[in-house]
Amino acid sequence: GMADSLRAEHLRRVRNAMRPPYVTRLAQRWLATRTEFLGSFVVISTSIFAVATVTNDTSSWNVSTEPSVVALALTFALSTTNAITFLTRMLGEIESDMSSTERVKEYASCIPKEADVVYGTGPDAVVQPASDWPNPATVEFRDVSLRYREDKPLVLKNVSFKVEAGQRVGVVGRTGSGKSTIMLALFRMIEADKTVTATDSGRAEGGELANVGATVPVDDTNRILIDGVDIASLRTDDLRQNITIIPQDPLLFAGTIRSNLDPFDQHGD
Repeated sequence: GMADSLRAEHLRRVRNAMRPPYVTRLAQRWLATRTEFLGSFVVISTSIFAVATVTNDTSSWNVSTEPSVVALALTFALSTTNAITFLTRMLGEIESDMSSTERVKEYASCIPKEADVVYGTGPDAVVQPASDWPNPATVEFRDVSLRYREDKPLVLKNVSFKVEAGQRVGVVGRTGSGKSTIMLALFRMIEADKTVTATDSGRAEGGELANVGATVPVDDTNRILIDGVDIASLRTDDLRQNITIIPQDPLLFAGTIRSNLDPFDQHGD
């Protein structure tokens, strides 16, 4: 009955859990057997070479076949197995530890970065926001569409809404509907997809958040405005230093509470 079904499921899960350590032990035994064989072969070869080169007449021994040299050679030959095992283990650990370095290098050089913004003084040039921006902090999404990668489906598609300053808004949706993606878009962790036009309406691929039928001019699409300023026209440091978020998971960096609240030491006590 149910007990037999639960017992079978338990045994199946135990077998699945034991597969990785079992394969690891097999690999260790495979390595140990071959290193022992290699070490024994070195010891036997050294012994045969020593016996073959030594004559019965001790007066005819030369420097290379003196008893002390033979003993030294056999001593080092006996430690060959441990040396090979240690070398193999160290190579495996180095390869494993270097994977983190490879990831850091990939993040630093291979992942696309946010668009660089250079502030200018011309009439059409980007202007640096005021020191008290954002004030009063009105957030507006205008037909915003974005995806995490070029080969992935849209996570947000033609999302349009406006949150006035001081309003409390709750975003409700199932897992993977795009709630957290809105926050990432506000911080420009993900850039808006400029390839999607205002005519692409309806629900996003996979059922993600879409607009509620707002009509936006084609030349004014895919924009996120805070107090009328397009965040795509701001440098990321100006944007991220002027807005904040309380994450779901608590996170503290090494240091004092003050250094976590003011990491750039821009404010007094």
